[in-house]
Amino acid sequence: MSNQREPYLRRGINLTAQEFQKQMNDSLPRVEAALMQVVGQQNDLECTRCLQLFGKFSHCVSVRGINGLSACANCHWAERDHLCQYMHNLPTLTKSTARLDPINPLRFSPERRTNWQTIQRMNEDIRLFNHHLKLMQEQGELCRQAQSLGTQLGQLQDELTAANTTTVTGQQPMQQTVNDIRASQRELNRGLGRSMMNILNMMEIITRRAHSGVSQSTQAMPSDSDRT
Repeated sequence: MSNQREPYLRRGINLTAQEFQKQMNDSLPRVEAALMQVVGQQNDLECTRCLQLFGKFSHCVSVRGINGLSACANCHWAERDHLCQYMHNLPTLTKSTARLDPINPLRFSPERRTNWQTIQRMNEDIRLFNHHLKLMQEQGELCRQAQSLGTQLGQLQDELTAANTTTVTGQQPMQQTVNDIRASQRELNRGLGRSMMNILNMMEIITRRAHSGVSQSTQAMPSDSDRT
C-alpha cells in the first residue's frame, strides 16, 4: 500500500485548489483529514461509509499511530469518527504488565525486531505529522491575513477613486497608503510561498520515510521457500 502523494478528490467532486483550501481551513479536523491523505495508508477494504461514496476523498485512508488505528480521512473530515469501522484503540500497556514483560528489542526475534522498528518509525512519522499540521495552520492564518489585506486594499482603492483627492487624515497621500498596503500584501504573499515550500519539503520527507519503511518491511518478511 503506497502513500498518497496528495489528496485525491472523489470522482464527481469538482473543486479548484483555492475552493478546497477554503473548505479545509474551516476546521482543524478537515486539515488533519487532508494530511491523513498524504501520510496515511490506504485501507485494503473501504469502510462502509466510503463504500457508500461518502466524503470528498477517493481513497479510504487511515493513520496507524501509537494509540491504534484512526478513523479514515473521509469520516474524520465530517467529524464522524465514531461511525467509522476502522476507529479502534490498541490495548494499553499497564505498569504491572510492563514489569512482567519488559520491552527489550535486543531479545526480539528478527520478525518482532522489525515490528519494533516499524513502531519507532511510526512515532517519528507522528512527530513529523504534527509539525506538518502546525505548518498548515500557519499557512491558513497567512491566507486569512492576505484576504483581509486584499479587502482593505479594494476599499481604499474605491475611496481613492470616489474622493478624487490627494490627502487623508494626517496629510498622508491616500495613494501612498494604498501603496503601503500593496507592499504588505506582496511581503505576505512571499511568506505564503515560503510556507508552502516548507510544507512540500515536509511532505517529501514523510513520503520518503514511508516508502523506505515499506521496502524494509518487505525485505524482512520470509518467503514461501523459507517457510518450507
